[in-house]
Amino acid sequence: MITGELEPLLATGCEWADDLTLEVKLQPAARWQNGEPFSADDVVYTYELARRYELPYSAFWDHVAEVSAVDAHTVHFALDPERPNRLMLLEYVCHINMLPKSVFSAKEQEFGGDATRLRQWTNDEPVGTGPYRLHEVSPQKIVIKRFDDYWGKELWGLPAPIYIVHVIYKGNESGNLALEKGDVDVSQQFVPQVWKMWESGTPVGTWFREAPYFYVSGSMPSLIFNLHREPMRDPAFRRAVAFAVNYETIAELAMTRYSPTMVPGLISKFGREAQYFDQELVDRQGWAYEPPRAEQVLRAAGYRKGDDGRFRMPDGSAMRSLSVECPHGWTDWMSTLKIVAEDLRRIGLDVRAEFPEYPPFYDRVQQGDFDMVMYNPSGSYSPAQPWLKFRNVMSAQGVPGIGEGAAFWNWGRYQNDEAEALLAQVAAVADEAERKRLYGELNRIFLRDIPVLPLEYRPWLFYEFNTTHWTGFPTADDAYAPPQICTDGAGIKALYRIRPTGR
Repeated sequence: MITGELEPLLATGCEWADDLTLEVKLQPAARWQNGEPFSADDVVYTYELARRYELPYSAFWDHVAEVSAVDAHTVHFALDPERPNRLMLLEYVCHINMLPKSVFSAKEQEFGGDATRLRQWTNDEPVGTGPYRLHEVSPQKIVIKRFDDYWGKELWGLPAPIYIVHVIYKGNESGNLALEKGDVDVSQQFVPQVWKMWESGTPVGTWFREAPYFYVSGSMPSLIFNLHREPMRDPAFRRAVAFAVNYETIAELAMTRYSPTMVPGLISKFGREAQYFDQELVDRQGWAYEPPRAEQVLRAAGYRKGDDGRFRMPDGSAMRSLSVECPHGWTDWMSTLKIVAEDLRRIGLDVRAEFPEYPPFYDRVQQGDFDMVMYNPSGSYSPAQPWLKFRNVMSAQGVPGIGEGAAFWNWGRYQNDEAEALLAQVAAVADEAERKRLYGELNRIFLRDIPVLPLEYRPWLFYEFNTTHWTGFPTADDAYAPPQICTDGAGIKALYRIRPTGR
């Protein structure tokens, strides 16, 4: 997250054996919590399972020809020469949780290869490779307990906390109150005006002591347009919306200073992506908050205001009322969309902000039943960025048409053959200079067509901590671990450094 470098745990490292083969060396000491060795057979089994059954990571096989065990501690990932994607292979190698072959193969046999039964099976006693085991689960909390026979104890010791409790709060407000009171030690929730906590004497900290307080990288919550509905299908309408939105107000009020003002495009100016950012391209094809320019763009495209001050369609018919939506309870996004709706009404568009519950919202969005919605097309922090953002916004591959099934990316159903070809080239190229050029071409198309409108930068993960009971959490001044919750990825390193205060 901070350096852009891959840091292994169950492996000792990886390298490209040739242009199409990634070799991963496993940690010889690693063992499952049932005492069995963690081996190349477990790795191969985990990925092969997603070839036999339709699983959330089955798309791994869109780009991979074979996963093979060279020996007990060496795995080869061979890309499909017809559809190689070096970036997504690294994404999957980093993010797919390994499964114990002995446990899951027994369940496969028990269920007779029935994929539905396998997916519905509740794994009440999961076997992992980490330093904690599941201890308690209830609607109110999840508790894990330190596993003192952890294989890594001989290499780097055991983490400090014996128990870790994830309390399930009803909403951000109750969770934030618990953080302020010291009932929560570390949090990833959105906390409005977090600086007021320490101004009042509460021992709460963040990654940076000053604005923007959190580590800002490539996450870009965006306004996603339904490109199969009028007037959102019109590029001129989308460009007018881009000129109508006050991004500084969003950064100041909705994000409470946690976000710099948004810069047009899908490539971030921050972190690892900054090497691909082209300011001249943005200056030439981008936009800024200019309401008169927004109205000018609409008029040039044939839209005219009626006696009520609202724009009508180019054919003279009334433009219907439009909605901008995000899930209820996502308070920072709700504030953002209230600003967006107000800005659009100010130039003469009838737009209302709506906040449905998440389950029906997500179902409708996947089916393409919306006008404009706010969501984050960035995916997770990944070695595949910013390719993953461009894929999620601009690739129609694997995306069903509206009414034909659920889409898992590209909810607006944007289609562009040139963008598809560029995505394929970026995925396969090894030369960084060529990759930068190709990303520039993708961003040029994005800035021209505006299939989605980035509204704000958002930390990949919010990160706040309270030092009432534990001290030594990582910060920008002591960046021994990234700013993420201590039970995920490299954030786990914090569990070995924090110490109880005795309070």
